[in-house]
Amino acid sequence: MRAGLLRHQITIETVSESQDSSGAIVSAWSTHAVVMAAYEPQGGSESFKEDQEQATQSVKFRIRYLAGVTAKMRIVYDGRHFDILSVADVGGRQKQLHLMCSENV
Repeated sequence: MRAGLLRHQITIETVSESQDSSGAIVSAWSTHAVVMAAYEPQGGSESFKEDQEQATQSVKFRIRYLAGVTAKMRIVYDGRHFDILSVADVGGRQKQLHLMCSENV
């Protein structure tokens, strides 16, 4: 992977859940890693759900291999939040990851 393609700094976050004093489950996001990535928009779609129009944008982030990244995490890029849909180890050689993500717009 050419380093010049990795121009965008992203933060990969993981969620942790705990109970507050009243017993309710509280979710909090914390930083797993801050890495450089290639940002590649893949397209978008619109749909109606519960009588409201919802738009989603699909994005692929390409990063150097990073152990522990899962689809339960999210990416923060340019103040926007992207849910990770899939994590692919390209070629199975632990050199590069493709993170397919979606953003609700």
